[in-house]
Amino acid sequence: MDGREIVRITYGDALNRLDGTAGTTVTFGIYREAAPLETDTEDTSASSATSSGAEQQGETLEITVTRAEYTKQSITSTVINGNVGYIKISEFNDSSIEQFNSALSALNKQQVAGLVIDLRNNSGGSIEAMASMLDTLLPAGNLVTTQDKTGKTTVEYTSKPNEIALPISVIANETTFGAAEIFAADIKEFKKGLVVGQTTAGYGTKDEVIPLSDGSAIVLSVANYLTPGGSAFNGTGIAADISAKLTEEQMELLARDQLENTEDAQLQAAVSALVRQGAAVAEIPGTQNAQGTDAIPEEGATQDTSSTSAASAPVPQEEASSSPSSTAG
Repeated sequence: MDGREIVRITYGDALNRLDGTAGTTVTFGIYREAAPLETDTEDTSASSATSSGAEQQGETLEITVTRAEYTKQSITSTVINGNVGYIKISEFNDSSIEQFNSALSALNKQQVAGLVIDLRNNSGGSIEAMASMLDTLLPAGNLVTTQDKTGKTTVEYTSKPNEIALPISVIANETTFGAAEIFAADIKEFKKGLVVGQTTAGYGTKDEVIPLSDGSAIVLSVANYLTPGGSAFNGTGIAADISAKLTEEQMELLARDQLENTEDAQLQAAVSALVRQGAAVAEIPGTQNAQGTDAIPEEGATQDTSSTSAASAPVPQEEASSSPSSTAG
C-alpha cells in the first residue's frame, strides 16, 4: 500500500492508511502469481527440464483508487414489459428516500402504466425511511401504528393527502422483514395495490436498545406494529392477495440477481396484477407480446385462469392460502 508491504506494517496502520480525505488517492500493489505452464505429452521431458531451472516469475499490479464517500445502493429501477415501472428495494436506510424519489421521478417521465415494487429478501431497516417513501404513494392516513403491552396504540407516522396516480403491485416472500412488511400491509389495506408472492416473515415488533454501564446493550421488544386495519402481524406475517412461488432453482438465481424477468414467475404475476387493476400494460404476461412465465400457485391457492381480455378490467382481490395462527411477539 503506497509502496509499503502490508506484512511489514500493523493491521491498524493499514486501516489508517486507507482512510483519508475524499478526492485523495491510495495505491495498492497486488502480486499475481504466474500461470502454470501448459505442457503436452510429447514434450514432457522438455517440461521437466524447464521446471528444474528458473521458475516463471509472477507480476505486481499497481491500482490507484480515489477515496470517496460510499453510499449503499439499496434501490434499483428499470422498465419491464414495455411500460411497467419496476423498483427493487433491498432495505430501508437513510439514503433510500432520495434513491426512491429519483427512481420514481425517472419512471414517471417515461410514462409507465403502473409500478411493481419488489420487496423480496428485504431485510427491513429504517421505519422512518419506509414511511417517507409510502407518503409519496398513498393518500392521507395512518402509516405506522404501534401497540404496547397495555393495549395503548400510538400513531408514529402519517401520510399527507397526496398520492401517486398509478396502480401498484408489491412482491413479497417469506424473507420480507419488518419495515418491508409494513410497506406491503399499507399498500394492501389502503387499497392502493395488490400484494403478490408469499406470506412475509412475520417480524413485527418495535425494538429499543438500552445501553448498559459496562458499554454493552440489550435489545427489548416494547410494542407490536399494527397494520392500518389494526391487526398485529408479528408471528403471522402479511398474506399475499395473489399467491405465487418460485422453484428452488429460481430462488437461488433470484438471490444472486441472476433470474431473468421473463423467467420470474412472481414478477410476471405482479405485472398481471397490474392488468387486473386496469393498467394498460404493453406486454401482458402469457400473450404473444411477452414471454413471461405464469405464476406457480401455492398449495391451497386458486390459480387465475381468466382470459387476457377479461383481465383488463379490475376484479375482486384473490385471497392467498391461509396464514399460520398468531403467536406471541
